Amino acid sequence: MFNTSGLRLHAVAIGFTAIFSTGFIFADMGLTGSGPFTFLGVRFALASLVLLILGRVLGHAWRLSSRQILHIVVSGLLLQGLYLGGVFFAISRGVPPGVSGIIAGLQPLIALFFYVALTGKWLTRLDLLGALLGFSGVLLIIAQKLSGSLELSGAIIANVMAAVAYALGAVYTSKYVRCPSKINEMTIQFIAAAIPCLLLAWWLEGFAFTPTPLVVFALTWSTLVLSVFAIFLMLVLIHQGGAKYFSFWNFLMPAFAALYAWLVRGEHFTSLTYGGIVLILTGLLVVNSQRFFTAESKARRTARSGA
Repeated sequence: MFNTSGLRLHAVAIGFTAIFSTGFIFADMGLTGSGPFTFLGVRFALASLVLLILGRVLGHAWRLSSRQILHIVVSGLLLQGLYLGGVFFAISRGVPPGVSGIIAGLQPLIALFFYVALTGKWLTRLDLLGALLGFSGVLLIIAQKLSGSLELSGAIIANVMAAVAYALGAVYTSKYVRCPSKINEMTIQFIAAAIPCLLLAWWLEGFAFTPTPLVVFALTWSTLVLSVFAIFLMLVLIHQGGAKYFSFWNFLMPAFAALYAWLVRGEHFTSLTYGGIVLILTGLLVVNSQRFFTAESKARRTARSGA
């Protein structure tokens, strides 16, 4: 007997990673006519408006304590403001979107550290083996991408710090955020992230925004597909699968980043890229095999007791 709910969650994880990884390409498009914080501030504000309207239409009640709202605000600042702010800043300063996506692929290993530190739970041997395989795969792809002349700079550091914020945000959200409505949770997240981004856009960029067709297309995709749909999938994964489960699937992000770089920019895969993807997929299979076999064993015990 298959654990269908688990299979559906795996499908959500693959779908989320595939969709969310397009953000690096669309960030590059959007920044052709906008400052990074201006683009993000407008994106978050529009996403907040869409979600407020959607929540009102669906009748989602606002029954949250001040403590719950505070936890969601912190979650939004980490997962949206600091993470995407760091990524967009890095790309605006010359980090290629494919490389930015690969650096974000370090998030799962960072998240495992925060997971142990904040929850006090240790990883299993299969978790450690899967993390080692996944991280090795990421390193192979990074080695291929960073073999050129790209130097370590403030932009790279910003990108790494964004991965740290993303990792901490996933663990923090799983441990502290409890909200009966994901739409309301997302709304608060985006409002919390929009305010500092708009302030930085005014202070640093003077709201630099030129609405060319390419920029408008990138903003539309980023708002509706990434900020509304993909973030909904993200919260499903974090709350139902847990931060550790969610983080492991982010090992796929460098593979998708390399794929989109090939499709959009014509960058070819090398043997290192293929090897990295194989290691990442093997690591994911190792980690998720324990979930599958645990579910199988439980189903068999239930069937025997019922007989």
